[in-house]
This record gives sequence, structure tokens and C-alpha cells, in this order.
Amino acid sequence: VTGVQTCALPISRRAAAGLLDRIVIVGPTAATYLLWQLTARPRAGGGGPDEATVVGLYVLSLLWALVSGFTDLVVVQGITGQSLGKRLLHIRLVRDRDGEPLGVGPALVRWTLSIGFGLLTCGIGAVLDHLWPLWSGDGKRIVDTWRACSVVDAPDGPAPAPPAPPAAPTLP
Repeated sequence: VTGVQTCALPISRRAAAGLLDRIVIVGPTAATYLLWQLTARPRAGGGGPDEATVVGLYVLSLLWALVSGFTDLVVVQGITGQSLGKRLLHIRLVRDRDGEPLGVGPALVRWTLSIGFGLLTCGIGAVLDHLWPLWSGDGKRIVDTWRACSVVDAPDGPAPAPPAPPAAPTLP
């Protein structure tokens, strides 16, 4: 198969998948930060966890965000084409040339480009990248264009397995 027939998916599905991924990745960090803000302030009568405990939890939650983000958006999505959010919304990320998942290395490059583009532009690039499908004719983010990949509809269930190699010829 050469080339993938893609059509612009509604940005609402991509956005919902991204939101689900971010809730799993950033949710524990945000909840811990909120706990820190509520409990680390001096209160009459004391009580609540001490600041060192809350800071330790916050550091652990930041590690959670880094490890879970890398695992979901690089390793799992690179191998299967679907992050948790994409799996729940039945969409997947594939290479344009053959419709297969990107692989871990190219998924890492895509993730790094996305983060780097945002950091180098003080967040403006990240916002533009995520809004780009609204006005691009092919419904792709900027990093999808750079990496020659597309988000497409996926059948229910996991990504299809690659075809089995041909059987070796038998000798008479």
C-alpha cells in the first residue's frame, strides 16, 4: 500500500482525545498543586500535611506527568498509533506513506517538535499548532505536516496487526 487516504477529522474529536490524554497526564500534578496551595499556607491551629510532604507529592506528580506523557504519547502511540484518548475516540495516528503507526522514534521526534515549538515561541506556537487543523485543508497539525503523518478514523479495537511474512517455499 502506498499512501494513505486521509480526510480531515472534526477537530472536536482530536481536541477531545487530546483533552483526555492531558487529564490523565496533568490531572495528578494539578490536583497535587491545588493540595499544596490549600495546605501549605499557615493556618490557625495547624493541621494538615507538612510542607515537605506536599512538596514531595508534587515532585512525584511531576514525575508522573513526564513518565505517563512519554509512555502514552510516545511509546504507546508510536507502537499502536493510539494514545489513550485516541483509543477511546476511535482515531489513530499513522504515517502518510503507508498507513502504519509512526514507531517510537518518529513519535518521539513529533512529541519533541511539538514541545520545542511551544517553548521557543513562549506558548504561541503550541496554540497555533493545535488550532492549525481549523484552517488547514487536510486537518493536520503543523507537526503532523512536518512528520508526514495524519490522524484518521480507526476501527473499533486495537490497531490491526501487520501482515504475516510469506511462507518459505517448500522443496519437492
